[in-house]
Amino acid sequence: PPRSTLDRSSAASDVYKRQGHSDRDIRRVARSGLRCARTIYAQLGKPPRCGRCLQEAERLVQEVHDAVSDELPSSSAPG
Repeated sequence: PPRSTLDRSSAASDVYKRQGHSDRDIRRVARSGLRCARTIYAQLGKPPRCGRCLQEAERLVQEVHDAVSDELPSSSAPG
């Protein structure tokens, strides 16, 4: 399908696949605790090729860490 019909997530995944990184790779490394997209790229062994790739990686990292923080018990919860 034309790129205009792809959702943003699919487009980002296409970019990572061409560069040897999938969104799954980015998320896996982000779950290990890393928060910097550039550091994650370094961990995966390839630098980002463009600013857009880095922005998409940052978005994925933020999603991972938002999900993790949602899973953590609240400090104000009785327990």
